[in-house]
Amino acid sequence: MDPVSIGLTLFFAASTSAVIWWLVQAEISLRKLREDLETAHAETSLNLASVNARTEELAERLSRRHASSGNGLLVDARELGSRLADIPGPGAVMPLVEDVFTLPEPTDLDGLSAAIRRLEKSVMLPSATIKISEPVES
Repeated sequence: MDPVSIGLTLFFAASTSAVIWWLVQAEISLRKLREDLETAHAETSLNLASVNARTEELAERLSRRHASSGNGLLVDARELGSRLADIPGPGAVMPLVEDVFTLPEPTDLDGLSAAIRRLEKSVMLPSATIKISEPVES
């Protein structure tokens, strides 16, 4: 074999080895990239499942908050008042009976002002930031 043929044979052998080495390295990189992407996909799927579960729970809670018992406003209000009476509070009892307070005539401005002040006192419940008002007379 002449030196040119030997040189060309060695060149093509080295080139082929370099190409094969490059292809193996590329395949290794692609496999690692695929594994990283699969891991990221699995983590994202778990995160989305968690968010979806919390969203469904929140939607259910909000729908229950706006749901009525179907018995009507007055029955619901009475039931709420009786349940609130069982909870310790600031000492103001929710009235569960008919309000028999007679309102002043529409032309009696002083009487209306007094009724409004009475109403304001009855709805101002004590708290840490509000001065405790005088008790309302019946």
